[in-house]
Amino acid sequence: MAAPIIPIVKKAVTVVVSNKKLRNTVIGIVIGFIFIALMPIIFLVGFFSDDYEIDTTQIRDVIEEKEDEADDIWDEIEEKMEEAELSGIQQEDAKLLLTMALFDKRNDDDFVDDFVGCFEKDQDDDDLIDNINSKFDTEIDSQQFTDIVSSVRKKHIDKTIFVNPLTKNSTDLMLWAKYIAIKNWGCVYSTYGFVLDEELLENLSKRHPEKVGQHKTEIQNNWIRSRTVDGVGIIKSYAWYDIQTNLIKPNINGISDVTAEELYNLATQKGLIENIPEVPGIAVYSNGELGVYIGNGKVIESKDITQGVVETDIKQGGWTEWFYIPNINYN
Repeated sequence: MAAPIIPIVKKAVTVVVSNKKLRNTVIGIVIGFIFIALMPIIFLVGFFSDDYEIDTTQIRDVIEEKEDEADDIWDEIEEKMEEAELSGIQQEDAKLLLTMALFDKRNDDDFVDDFVGCFEKDQDDDDLIDNINSKFDTEIDSQQFTDIVSSVRKKHIDKTIFVNPLTKNSTDLMLWAKYIAIKNWGCVYSTYGFVLDEELLENLSKRHPEKVGQHKTEIQNNWIRSRTVDGVGIIKSYAWYDIQTNLIKPNINGISDVTAEELYNLATQKGLIENIPEVPGIAVYSNGELGVYIGNGKVIESKDITQGVVETDIKQGGWTEWFYIPNINYN
């Protein structure tokens, strides 16, 4: 995934160094998006030559400093975007645009209203960037913007999907499962929603040589730098998701790092699959494999290394039993 980004960045830098007007704008977008979103996976060694390397720690410190300075105005922007019912993805786009391209304009008169006014429901990137360029006299390239933020969006977790985010409940578990299927998170054994980088994959390969190590190349080709889960990882990723920080934090909210079989054994309410109640958010189980029932005869499961997390028909999954997941509210 890193390879397609490098030519985009090189192209942008070539334009920027010869055009002073573009320098702050495009460099900000290109470098900023890469180092905020892709910092764990890309170091750009050999960016301009075989031995060139960018100091990611220094870049991160500068970005965090800017974010701290813009906290007050960002709160105002976030409030107005929520009032306009704009999506979580759009709010993330706004934060990155503010921090990387429009930071020096944040104190201008009517900046917040002008900035939020550039965003619309069901808007594509071309329209957004056209609005930004027109309103703020910038020259951001919409295709470069799309190429770079596509990786950001793939990893982003939209915290606006939940009905009751203050509790861990069956409705939100169902919505979470459907969400990660739409986002097509990858299928990798013993993972629960972190972005899969090379270091994590190497550790998993050593710990689980048969289930991960033997499939390492296929996993790299399909899911490196993507979020991944196994079957029970769908549930653990939801249970461990902290909406305040937008991070997955293992072993919180009463669910420890258990296998699918161990979670099944902990359940006190369970039954045969032919008697499954019509309750979205209950688990389906068979021989160490686990999925989440979402209603109407459909299940979300982490299918295989090729397909990732998908929606399937309950009758086609070979499920034998169902159970209520401990520490998930079903009221």
